[in-house]
Amino acid sequence: MSKLRKIAVLENLEHYLNFTKDFLIHEDCNKDVIGDLSLVIEELLVNIISYSYPSNQKGYADLELSKIDGKIIICVIDKGIPFNILNIKKPDLSASIEERSIGGVGIHLIKSYVDDIHYIRQDDENIVTLIKIL
Repeated sequence: MSKLRKIAVLENLEHYLNFTKDFLIHEDCNKDVIGDLSLVIEELLVNIISYSYPSNQKGYADLELSKIDGKIIICVIDKGIPFNILNIKKPDLSASIEERSIGGVGIHLIKSYVDDIHYIRQDDENIVTLIKIL
């Protein structure tokens, strides 16, 4: 398992993405998997950075990556406000931009690019686990 912990601020997003790309290249993933999972991690981390911590508080986000039995396992952990990604409903993508509710598209994208998602709140931490079958 490879792990990266950084303060959850936009300035650190590139560190997370480079860490992800390096890991996936090392694990011989193809360019489509690298692109898809980089986008998934970017969406998830931007949500954490933007909404997880109050504006006057800084917190961390851990990114853990592993490859087990032909699966990429992504685990993202933060101590921000409780947020269960599984509770977000699919947005109405058939509605026009003007009629569509704000939010949810990034999470829909995350859900569509991975094969399984788990969420738990444990020890005051949000723990999101994403699984991509190779």
